[in-house]
Amino acid sequence: MSPTRDSFDFDASAQLLAAIVASSDDAIISKTVDGRVTSWNRGAERMFGYVADEMIGGPIAVLALPGREDEMPAILARIRAGERVEHFETERRHKNGASVLVSLSVSPIHNARGEVVGASKVARDISAARQASDALKLAQARLQEQHLELMHAARLGELGQMAATLAHEINQPLSAIKAYLQGSQRIILRDDEPSRLKVQDALLRAVDQTDRAGEVVRRLRQFAKPNDGVQSRQSIDQILEDAAMLATLDAGQRGVTVDLNPRLGRAMVMADRIEIQQVLMNLIRNAIEAMEGQPRCELQLGARQASGAIEVSVSDTGPGLPSDVRERLFTPFVTTKPNGMGIGLSICRKIIEGHGGRLWAEDNVRGGTTFRFTLQAA
Repeated sequence: MSPTRDSFDFDASAQLLAAIVASSDDAIISKTVDGRVTSWNRGAERMFGYVADEMIGGPIAVLALPGREDEMPAILARIRAGERVEHFETERRHKNGASVLVSLSVSPIHNARGEVVGASKVARDISAARQASDALKLAQARLQEQHLELMHAARLGELGQMAATLAHEINQPLSAIKAYLQGSQRIILRDDEPSRLKVQDALLRAVDQTDRAGEVVRRLRQFAKPNDGVQSRQSIDQILEDAAMLATLDAGQRGVTVDLNPRLGRAMVMADRIEIQQVLMNLIRNAIEAMEGQPRCELQLGARQASGAIEVSVSDTGPGLPSDVRERLFTPFVTTKPNGMGIGLSICRKIIEGHGGRLWAEDNVRGGTTFRFTLQAA
């Protein structure tokens, strides 16, 4: 009796399935409900080092690593209950004793009466994928660490540029304090009521100047702290004021007038305060340098509400951006400064994008450039 078409198709399908199992890189194994191996393909031989003759009829438990002996009985218990185990990551033992990191998918095998009589298991070696993932995480961690170090170095670079003007800025209140105290010393010798009132007034003025000097130092030290990379609710007005105070120390000496006009009151943003101050410091110092030698030197700093975000602007009256630079403005190592490195704006954009915002530049109608960036409103 010749075979029917149905029996021919069945046989062909079975042969095809057998060929797929035999050639698979994955370990494809079947076993009884008590853990005895009934089939073992070439993928299993390559993965675990045992040939089929060594494993068929023997316990699958030989693959268990010390400390993981309870996993296989637990999996078999789930299989006997008719459950599937999918993408279970664990480790199994190679014949040579080495550990193999695998992802297991185990399914129950039923007989004609629907009873569970065994299990089929597919094991995929994910050691290379895990190593690649770990290497990627390590590379990302190192990149983040280098980024933070670069940011800190950039802050220290800004501090170096401000060192000379800082000495002058602090010297002003110190000179005033000295003058008030010397005047008080002369007045107090008169020992009369008007003199004592003058001394009291002079001492109060000296205290104010002490506070002024202390505030400059406090904000400078706060800016120089290493960044912890944590975003939290911050007052955008306070961030602007602190950054502007440090970045514009020498603005008066350069003939630059500064208009700080946030006017957002209690508006809050989600931000890393130090990183956003670094962005502002960079943009403000760039604006001041761009206006060097210009007939009109006006720096405007502002902030406004914009569709669930806060938009911050730094505007100058400089010559504007050269056309050949505008398109590549945020590309690393592109700069208009003779001694510039061209990484400041690139870093600024990464910081703002890391906050979920956007940084861009646009020409002013009356000349100059405005840099704007957005931050998520808190």
